[in-house]
Amino acid sequence: METSDPVQNRFVIIIGISEYTDDVKWLPYAANDACRFYTVLKNCGYSEEKMFLLTERKESTGIIYNPPTLNNIFDVIHKVVHVARPTDTIFFYFAGYGIDIFKRPYLLASDSQLDYLLNTAIDLFSLFNLLKQSRAQNILYLLDICRSHFAENRTLQSKLTFEFQDFLTTLPDGQATFCACSANEYAHESSEYKQGIFSYYLNKAIEEGVGIQNEFITLEQVVDYVKQHVLEWTYKRKLKQTPFYSSNLPEDFILSKNTNKKTAIDVIHQKNNFIHSGPEYIQVDMEQDTDYVSTLNSATSRKTEIHTFYDKKILNKKPPVKNGIIQFKKIYELFLKSIDSYIRDFSHPVITIYRTDPVELKVLSNFIYQEFKDFIHHSKIHETIRESRAIQIYFKNAESNEPETSLYVNVVRFASFYWIWYCLPFETLRIQGDFLPLNPLKTDFIALRPPILFNSEKLNLIVSDIFRDCTNTLIDWTQQLHQFQFRKKIK
Repeated sequence: METSDPVQNRFVIIIGISEYTDDVKWLPYAANDACRFYTVLKNCGYSEEKMFLLTERKESTGIIYNPPTLNNIFDVIHKVVHVARPTDTIFFYFAGYGIDIFKRPYLLASDSQLDYLLNTAIDLFSLFNLLKQSRAQNILYLLDICRSHFAENRTLQSKLTFEFQDFLTTLPDGQATFCACSANEYAHESSEYKQGIFSYYLNKAIEEGVGIQNEFITLEQVVDYVKQHVLEWTYKRKLKQTPFYSSNLPEDFILSKNTNKKTAIDVIHQKNNFIHSGPEYIQVDMEQDTDYVSTLNSATSRKTEIHTFYDKKILNKKPPVKNGIIQFKKIYELFLKSIDSYIRDFSHPVITIYRTDPVELKVLSNFIYQEFKDFIHHSKIHETIRESRAIQIYFKNAESNEPETSLYVNVVRFASFYWIWYCLPFETLRIQGDFLPLNPLKTDFIALRPPILFNSEKLNLIVSDIFRDCTNTLIDWTQQLHQFQFRKKIK
């Protein structure tokens, strides 16, 4: 970890765009986000001489800023690239619109023209390549983008696309990206806070110190804090927003000074409390409804079955597979074929299924990634993970009063065997009233020897078993939901 005052070696480019010269939808709080971020960093000891604020805000705040036009943005970037030293770090913060044009990511400047976007919007490929030319050892991108559909009568994708997310995760050493939402999501704003919800909790984490006693706050600590609080805020409002983080920076990378030390808290413990026992959610009263107890017993009281061969006797009889004999990529492609075959043959009157492209699990969801790490820890697996790839499978329900969720499937290669680990979290309901099922997180795994993974028929059976298990969980949630609604009507 850096030992000197690291915030003095930071160049910060802060851009917040609420107003646009062309017919682009106004973003009420993007400029507020930028000004607030500037103030928070200044209060944490960042040098004003190395911070550059670009926004159209007109209030007399005492902050020096420039309009966020395309030319002004690139002028500032060129200046920072020219003066940054090898010991420096560059932060690039952007609050505004991010769009996908021909599967290529762009950001809208205040003077971007909708009819000439290729020439007047900010090409992220060009921006990233320009910043890479600097001598700075680290670059951090903080993107509060994709807040809403940006223009009427335009068919361009306003949600974060999978191509946009994939671009943001393909980073060289010394770079990291923290984005407000994941693929196929919007980043939400709060009229109460008068900020984007991602930027609000980002500023809050830096300003209040995420409840730790250390002198400095690390980027990882801030990421965990922001993800947890954004998840809680959106969940309570029946919305979905999952900030994603991709990093090739050290785990102890310092983000700021800790100006407000508090009693230490365990972010992961908070997360588990929210998922498993949040007091603000109404649950079924099991003591007063004995008939319903029998309906749920099979789903909530049964012991978790672990389908594994992992024990010392078997491993002693079957020596580990040598590295390089089994190609992980080929095995994963066979597994994806089985998944795609199931999705293609799936037929249901109101439910549709589709999946993401394979990436690392922590890219899809840091929350689910933490669940996976906890699962590994409790399973007492002592082998190192060699490779892993994950997909997210969306279950979209046309019925407005039914549970909606995603299935996360992670294929993991250890030294001598493979895991197919899956997690089905209860995510959101598009109904009025708070509801949380008794078993809101379904996790399990199947452990396999490599020969089975080359057998398409067995892989198809495994995939069918996973979907059957998840379907039973969805049915269980639906039954609990119907009981919850019935009890509300009685009241």
